[in-house]
Amino acid sequence: MGGSISKHIGEGFCASKLKISFPSIGDAEICRVDVKPAEAAVIIELADKNGIKQQKFYARSGNSSPELPLNEVPAYLKQRFG
Repeated sequence: MGGSISKHIGEGFCASKLKISFPSIGDAEICRVDVKPAEAAVIIELADKNGIKQQKFYARSGNSSPELPLNEVPAYLKQRFG
């Protein structure tokens, strides 16, 4: 698995939850990423433009993954994971 993805969400998640393929559509090759649902929350750590690392939480919503504000995370986790 690519170093950038596994660096942020972990090798275990990448190995069991991600499938990356490169199918052709007509004359074009695309990158397809299939992601299975996680059984628990996955917190990632990203550095800002100054190199300061911060933990982030994103929730899948349709075809996007907005970052959730910290005050919304507990309710989301309760609803999503019980």
